[in-house]
Amino acid sequence: FRKPEPPCPFLKNPRFDCGDLNLKLIAEQKFGAGQGWRSLSPQVQAALIREALSSWTFLIDPSAPIMKLWSGVLAVCLLFTAICTPYQVAFSGRDRGALYITSLTVDCAFAIDMLLSFFLKPSIMVEGRWMKIRSHWIIAKRYLSSWFTVDLLSILPYDQISDEIFAASTEHAHAAPAETHPDTQGDTNYHLGQPVAENLFAVAPSHQVLIVLLVTCHWMGCFWGFVGTELGNDLTCRKDLDPTSPLLEEFPHRQFFLRDTSGVDAQAPSMWVGHSWVVDFAKSRAEGTSMDPCNALTLYLVAMYWATMTFTSIGYGDILPVTFFEYVVCTVGMMVSSLIWAYVIGAICGLVSTLQYEQLAFRER
Repeated sequence: FRKPEPPCPFLKNPRFDCGDLNLKLIAEQKFGAGQGWRSLSPQVQAALIREALSSWTFLIDPSAPIMKLWSGVLAVCLLFTAICTPYQVAFSGRDRGALYITSLTVDCAFAIDMLLSFFLKPSIMVEGRWMKIRSHWIIAKRYLSSWFTVDLLSILPYDQISDEIFAASTEHAHAAPAETHPDTQGDTNYHLGQPVAENLFAVAPSHQVLIVLLVTCHWMGCFWGFVGTELGNDLTCRKDLDPTSPLLEEFPHRQFFLRDTSGVDAQAPSMWVGHSWVVDFAKSRAEGTSMDPCNALTLYLVAMYWATMTFTSIGYGDILPVTFFEYVVCTVGMMVSSLIWAYVIGAICGLVSTLQYEQLAFRER
């Protein structure tokens, strides 16, 4: 006796798209025992196969054209996160302008993508055959046990939470400029769970060098600016003063205020908490010039200036760390940037040697 073929896993449990369907069993389940498959008309056979392979619930094929378009949208969102979010966190502070609104829009896009993850049919290997999961319960279980926590943490409105905490802790403490400092916006909308962006370095080698140089300096500068603004409580911007502060009327044109340290012991480190490279820049470089340390673009330019000097190992020495944590950040930045700079130099040398080889080969022909 011939051993009967096992039914398709789809027929036992509607979790997978099965490549090999038991056609005889499908016909018997539809029309009763003894019904042969070959006796059915082609139209009925096609309808039964279509019904067997169709989803019982609303599911999305990841290879569908609409999902490819959605992947492009997420790629743009990831690019915004990689470039604009570091600047927003470091320099925008509590500004609620166009950058903040765009950031919220990106957060909404990532939230929609999390919702879509519960309806995507992932492919898995079952007994040497690729099959797509069809059960909502299995799809949700896999997603909840893998990337869901990371995705959720990445889109939480940390800026709103920090603003509420900041407002509650400083509700009646805005009179003294030395006690007022701009809050920073901790927006983290980086969606780690969806690898939708194309490989950034799948471009020409010359473009790779430029991308590495700009992105590294941008991230270093944003982090350097974030550290300086967070630690620099001795600098208070005009926009952060309490509306009833007498300093607004006494100095109608002044844009920033520095803590008076004339009577502070210079050899008492505990008395200098609140100092940072931003405060030092405001005292020694910005005063008497058109540079405004409270302007986000100005501060970003100065931070990029420091990052470029550090990355290229030039080191003019006019922007220096002044606190313990800044020295740590500066040291780590020099170590990391030196390795990346070595890669950039090697890549440039490789490009030059390749061009010379091509020129030599052209002349020999």
